[in-house]
Amino acid sequence: MRKIYILLAIIILSFTAYSQNNDRLKLQTEISKKNADTKLVVSEEKSEANLTYIQLNNLGVKKVINESDQRGALKYFKKALKLNPKCFDCKYNFGRAHLQLGKYDFAAEAFRELIKIKPDFADGHSSLGETLANQRLFRESIVHFQKALEINPNDAFTLTNYAISLQNLGQYEKALDNFDKSLKINPKLSATHNNKGFTLFKMGKFKSAIKSLKKAYALDPNNPEINNNLGVALDRVRKRKQARKHYLEALRAKPDFAMAQYNLASNYLESGDRDEAYRRLKLLEKTNYALAKDLRKYIWGKYVIDAKEKGKNKRDK
Repeated sequence: MRKIYILLAIIILSFTAYSQNNDRLKLQTEISKKNADTKLVVSEEKSEANLTYIQLNNLGVKKVINESDQRGALKYFKKALKLNPKCFDCKYNFGRAHLQLGKYDFAAEAFRELIKIKPDFADGHSSLGETLANQRLFRESIVHFQKALEINPNDAFTLTNYAISLQNLGQYEKALDNFDKSLKINPKLSATHNNKGFTLFKMGKFKSAIKSLKKAYALDPNNPEINNNLGVALDRVRKRKQARKHYLEALRAKPDFAMAQYNLASNYLESGDRDEAYRRLKLLEKTNYALAKDLRKYIWGKYVIDAKEKGKNKRDK
């Protein structure tokens, strides 16, 4: 049986807990909630030397919201903490930036400090759970997701991340229950539909998986991971042409997406188009040699099997 590559979450890595980082960042209270959703009143044109820790923190948030610049944001959060080491929101944003940059030890340390100061800080527990899940410490992550949900049971993001950790521990039914709770709160979370589809796929419920993945696709049609996952599920029920369409969409959005390239080559091979499968192999060699080596073995294995079958058919005649 050929290998297939299906991704869990929609952001950054092949596995990561779901993150809505912009919604999690904390603006200091001097800026109104309305401004927090649109624009910040602090201008970067003002000399940084004259900025308060509140202004520096908010400039960091602006970097993330407007530019998705985590490194630039982290610079401001560090400066804010230098001016005021006790700034709770600055420390939280500092942790979120490290989380998004994959610096999980720094992130975990920041979140642990915060929940030590404020044990009922739901976002702190949720973010620590998210960090631990990214480190594949799923049992530990569950402890903090559960604590966060005790404090705030209606957090759709935490419910989704909790479900992802449960799924990774093989607790599929419980994971599905929490995905459904999350979607009841916010049915427009494409990542939740995507991860629910992945879980159903793992359970062998392919038609239900396709249904969930199509909902994710409807909400976020240009997402490469969702397209890849939907392609894998469609391939599993032998809907080759439909699957191919989604692999191609994934590669249009992310040309160096090695998993989608592998899956597309396998799709062509299973459809009898060896030339296109081999062309895809050559493209894959440019981005992921290890995966290309695996694909080459599969292609040659397929050649051998087909040759044996043709020889057997001739002898039977």
